[in-house]
Amino acid sequence: MKRYVLVSIALMAIAADVAGAVDVVSCGQVVPAGEIGELTGALDCSSASSGSPAVVLGNRATLELHGNPLTAPPDGTGVACQGRKCTVEGPGWLLAAPFPQTSLAGVAAVKNVLVSGGGLEIYRNETGVLASDGTARLSGVTLRQNGTGVEAKVLKAEQIFVLNSERIGIEASKGVRGEAIEVRDSGWAGISTRTFKIDGFIAATNGFTGTTSGGAILATRRGVLRNSSISANEFNGVPLDLITGSPPTVIDTTCHHSAMLIDGAPSGTWGVCSLD
Repeated sequence: MKRYVLVSIALMAIAADVAGAVDVVSCGQVVPAGEIGELTGALDCSSASSGSPAVVLGNRATLELHGNPLTAPPDGTGVACQGRKCTVEGPGWLLAAPFPQTSLAGVAAVKNVLVSGGGLEIYRNETGVLASDGTARLSGVTLRQNGTGVEAKVLKAEQIFVLNSERIGIEASKGVRGEAIEVRDSGWAGISTRTFKIDGFIAATNGFTGTTSGGAILATRRGVLRNSSISANEFNGVPLDLITGSPPTVIDTTCHHSAMLIDGAPSGTWGVCSLD
């Protein structure tokens, strides 16, 4: 009898999950709090009202892209998250409005956001993923040709690629934690943060736009790198890979140039990279 009761409960739970799914078919659609929205096909909102969101997620709601592209309105947002948490699941694409217009963010969260991929690509927004007052958790995501790839208070990431950012690849005011993170060809710094702990970081050719931000990692305090390779990065025309306010810990890692961050500018060296 207990077995039949458990099976009945399980079937009821499955039925509830199915009933809770919302087909996302129109621009500006809202997925209610706690529910799952399923993108049923390509949704192009590039002709929607300027500054509006393509899809709105209530607190703890989820959007599943199912391999489809979602194009944001001009000066708007692909996915706007309300409340303390939301989730966006790939595979699929979050695209900005077509050139010469752009969009503010692929995903914009009030607090915390989970973006997971299996082939999710976020392309050509002012900010790829925005969670400036919370934590962004990213897994299996490519962020390409955004102004800033990720902007958050804290980034926790695994298996992400941040490529060709106009400004900063990853900007996290408190810290970056993760593994298998690759950042290439950012105009300014690859990562700008306070502290970091990364296993498997690859960074090259970041910082080639002459600014006061550059290098593979620019951190106001300290950090730890394991099993990483960072090289061919610059800070305002000077070859620099790792710039930190306190001595970094570098384990089984290749880097060419390090520097101390003193009063907001690089000075001297930490002696932890091969050409220091």
